[in-house]
Amino acid sequence: MNLSKLDDSIIKGVIHILLQSSLLIGLIILVQKYMFRFFIAIFLAVGLFTQLSYDSTLSVSIVMSLFNTSLGESVSFVKFNFITLLLTILFIVSLAISPIPKRKPIYILLKILGGGYLLLPTVLSANTLYSSKYHDDYIKTGLARGYSTSYSSFEYIVSEDISWRLPALKTVKGITDSIAFFSQQVELVSTWKNVTSNKSNDDLLVLGIGESLRADNLGVYGYSRNTTPYLSKRLNSISLFENSYSAGTNTWSAIPATLTKATVSLDLSKSIINLAKDAGYTTYWVSNHAKASHWDFSVSAIAEQADHTFFFSNDEAGEVYDIKLLDKLKNIIANRNNKTLVVLHFYGSHMSFEDRYPDQYSQFQSDNLLLDQYDNSILYTDYVQEETIKLVSSNKGKYLFFADHGLGSPDGDVPLKHDVRKQPELSSLKVPLFTFPKMKNIDNKQAVSLYYFECIFSQWSEISSTDLTENDYCNDAIKSNKVHFIDSNLKKHISST
Repeated sequence: MNLSKLDDSIIKGVIHILLQSSLLIGLIILVQKYMFRFFIAIFLAVGLFTQLSYDSTLSVSIVMSLFNTSLGESVSFVKFNFITLLLTILFIVSLAISPIPKRKPIYILLKILGGGYLLLPTVLSANTLYSSKYHDDYIKTGLARGYSTSYSSFEYIVSEDISWRLPALKTVKGITDSIAFFSQQVELVSTWKNVTSNKSNDDLLVLGIGESLRADNLGVYGYSRNTTPYLSKRLNSISLFENSYSAGTNTWSAIPATLTKATVSLDLSKSIINLAKDAGYTTYWVSNHAKASHWDFSVSAIAEQADHTFFFSNDEAGEVYDIKLLDKLKNIIANRNNKTLVVLHFYGSHMSFEDRYPDQYSQFQSDNLLLDQYDNSILYTDYVQEETIKLVSSNKGKYLFFADHGLGSPDGDVPLKHDVRKQPELSSLKVPLFTFPKMKNIDNKQAVSLYYFECIFSQWSEISSTDLTENDYCNDAIKSNKVHFIDSNLKKHISST
């Protein structure tokens, strides 16, 4: 170990903390009235809470998840993050009522130290900041979002430089990005071109969407615990994709990116629901999630494209176990008279994990209660998937299942939480994907990105469009062996496996 480098990093860290403290205290001193100080304290606490809960700053994805949550999900979230929430409240109170120094020399010193620390490094490194390739890419992204070059350049400096010394500014960016996102207009009516369907293909297609399911915690993917006894016995009758990765890191961002054709921005008009409808299928969306508000790119917006929608949970998401979705599926199958696509949106392993399964599935016990509860929820999901396969098989249909996103590694920085960091761990994105019966002419070992799920769906369902065949779009997408996903601010990333 190089002790000189270690000492240097410690000294820099201490200086950073002292100067940043001066900056924050100076900011509080500027606002003498306790009411205004209280609002500033809340603003700073938002950044603190998101950092402690997600190891990330506030983002569009986090804001939209809050807008699209139900009462039941909110209660589960508070239970899961109770200690963090308590610490945040204590931070707000202590900062809002702390006494203000009376001596003016202290005021002046703190303002000079804090202000200089905030702005001087930016001035000294301006040439480097503006000349980087990342700056050019940032400007192009800003223009694509409808911002001017000047605003994008200003945002770049604040977001990528100044905010590292005043993290509260990242919260500002999360809020402004969310406001801009709310103002966007989207097209929901189908814009697929020249849709075709194999006349001899199956007239019953069932698509299952799991929730918060890490592939690395499934026995069928090599996990040490046998969390998938049923799927493990079906390996000869299913196509199990060994390296499939989610399109995002939480439900709100991942499902729209998965179920629509990827372009410069998400395009809800090109959803798989619309694709199936254009091919003559009657479509159903059956969900154990709450029916959320109709914000752009929300899951509910895609769900309502279906001819028929059913939300079991209303405002109390997950109030029934996932097996109840099969009762509705049986009824749909019994009364259908034409080609049918049914989407089953399971509640899976949504927090709180202990509420996701009946008592008889409490099989795993160790010193890590949270991990035991999570694995028990997967054990129950395995049972639900087995019953789904049996029902679809008995009616000569085809079944495809994937999970919307994974969670952080149990031993990582965000253990069994949404990994909404700017650079999530690859294992947080790895999710299960399988079909019954087996798919023909596929390589189930290559890396597959659910960002291009429309191509997987097309091959599985034998429904296509010139939007998917032009310029070898799907062939290139599926065989790229790269992981494509969008982060919590809807920016696309490409990683190698």
